[in-house]
Amino acid sequence: MTIDVIVPSKRISRFFSRKAGTYREHARFQRVALDRLAQLLRPRLGQDASVVDVGCGIGLLPEMLGKSGMRITGIDVAFAALRSFSLTGRQAVCADMDRLPLRPAVFNAAVLASTLQWSADPAGLLRSVHGIVRPGGLLAFSCFTTGTLAEFITARDKVAGISSAAFIDMTQLKRLLAGSGFAITTIEIIHRRYFYTTAAAAVRSLSSIGATAHDGERLGRSGIAALYEEYERRFRTADGVPVSYEAAVGMGEKAP
Repeated sequence: MTIDVIVPSKRISRFFSRKAGTYREHARFQRVALDRLAQLLRPRLGQDASVVDVGCGIGLLPEMLGKSGMRITGIDVAFAALRSFSLTGRQAVCADMDRLPLRPAVFNAAVLASTLQWSADPAGLLRSVHGIVRPGGLLAFSCFTTGTLAEFITARDKVAGISSAAFIDMTQLKRLLAGSGFAITTIEIIHRRYFYTTAAAAVRSLSSIGATAHDGERLGRSGIAALYEEYERRFRTADGVPVSYEAAVGMGEKAP
């Protein structure tokens, strides 16, 4: 299967492409959320359904849906990730999710799995997704919410002397969904907390899935050492060094 390229941001594309080889091993929570989305979607879709996976990454969704006749189109900014996705025999498009290069009303369902929180314009993205879904079609979403990576963000901001934006809160998310054009039928919250032997191991795991990306300056070697020290000092428990996740998972329907 070929990969169509629609000129995404080179910097962002390169960053997430570098993480494609390590994503599957370290994306523990992302798989939990995606598995729940697949459970919600599976009974609602026929064998020949047409699905667009916006921010598809390496292609975990086709594995989890398990319906071989389903036509799944993957869109992602990371070309290296799409190489893995295309090996499933699905159509892959390398493009910025905030500028979807797709015709209107062509899909039975759209999936935004751990994607919405990375959009520069989430309201605009939801409107675009609404446009490419057929009348009566479905939206399945998971979105990181406030509390995700709280330990890492707190330690990093302390060391870097910044106050970075936290993940979206439920009030904001519900407001976005209310303006999406979809009638939200299901929404639930998933929490997980994973423990690592050291702060360095926790941060390396986060880096392996691209979760350490932010708009500020990169920490140098001394800054990274200080980050590890702060993370350990503030958050180490008897179980180890924690990484917390929280996500809203749900579905919506487009009017017939």
